[in-house]
Amino acid sequence: LIELIDCPETFYTSVEVTAGSRLFYHVFDTDKQVTRVIVEINKHNLPGENNFFPINRLYAQESKYPETSDAIPMISRLHFDEKFRDVMVHVFGKTLICRSIEIATQLARTKNFDCITLDGDQVSRKGTLTGGYYDNRLSRLELQKRKQKTEMEIQETENVRENNAKRKEQVDAQINRIIDDIQRKDTVRSKHEMKFDTLKKDIHMWKEELRTKQEAKPQKEWKLSSLRHDLDQMKYTMESYKVG
Repeated sequence: LIELIDCPETFYTSVEVTAGSRLFYHVFDTDKQVTRVIVEINKHNLPGENNFFPINRLYAQESKYPETSDAIPMISRLHFDEKFRDVMVHVFGKTLICRSIEIATQLARTKNFDCITLDGDQVSRKGTLTGGYYDNRLSRLELQKRKQKTEMEIQETENVRENNAKRKEQVDAQINRIIDDIQRKDTVRSKHEMKFDTLKKDIHMWKEELRTKQEAKPQKEWKLSSLRHDLDQMKYTMESYKVG
């Protein structure tokens, strides 16, 4: 039950005293669900006492509250999901929060309500008065509030961790894609460099071949000229033989 309600801190003491151990009752939609849970508890021999609120078995009748500025219905200061209203009416519906113990005593006697002060002093509609010092530092509602806050912080931290993990996976995947792209480009570049080196060697060889041919050109031209001269001499000699 304690996980299903919230209220201003001013009313912590009166709410806790009113509910008592019922704050830790387990709330279920149906008595069949409760039966299954009890079977499992007995099956595993679980220790401790367990109490339940099966909503379908609760008879919660709304009360007509007295119109007075000296008291307010406790249920009007509670925040809860309306689907649990029958449980809240069952536990808190017959209790008024009063300004003083005197007013509580009067209303309990005349209006047939259980009454309680902000300090936790109770007057039951049957006439019983219960009071004493209540240590707010041990407030169960405050502890529950801190517990819920801690659970939310843990959940938020877990969500951030999961988001960071997903983001890391995305970044890692992006880095891997970039590395693959770089490797592909390096492979292409290496092939181009090999082709370039081969072309450089070919050009160098062609230049050397051209230089060699250019260096040999004067000698070949001289030899060609000499051969032409010899050919002319031979032609002249042959012509002279014909004339003779």
